[in-house]
Amino acid sequence: MLKNFEKITVELTPIELEYVEFLGQWFLQNKGKENTVKNSDIIKLIKTAFDKKITEPRVRKVIQFLRTNGFPGLIATSNGYFYTNDITEIEAWITSLKQREAAIRQIREKAEREVEILRFSKYARKQMQIF
Repeated sequence: MLKNFEKITVELTPIELEYVEFLGQWFLQNKGKENTVKNSDIIKLIKTAFDKKITEPRVRKVIQFLRTNGFPGLIATSNGYFYTNDITEIEAWITSLKQREAAIRQIREKAEREVEILRFSKYARKQMQIF
C-alpha cells in the first residue's frame, strides 16, 4: 500500500483477481496499438462481463498486478493501454517511464530540501527565543 493512498492501493480482492484473469485474456486476444483501451473502456468491459463496478484507481491496480505477474508488455500511453511484444514499443515505453520517474524524483528532492529549510528555520527561531 502507498502512504496516503491506502484505500486505492490495498491488495486486490478475490473478485479483482478474477478481473486480472479476464483482462489478461482480453489483452492477449486484442494485442497491438490498434486495440488501445482507455481506463473508462476497461470499466465498461468489467461492467459488461461481471455486472460489477470498478473505479479508475482500482483498474490501475489491476493493470499493475498484470504487469508484475506476466504482462511486461502491457503499455500505457496518453491514449490508453495496449499489449505488445514489439521490443521497439516496449523500449519507448520504458524511456517514458524513466522520464516520469526522473520528474517525480525531482519533485521529491525539492520537497525534501524545503522540509530541511523549514526545519532549520524553526530551529533557528527557537534558538533566538532562548536569548
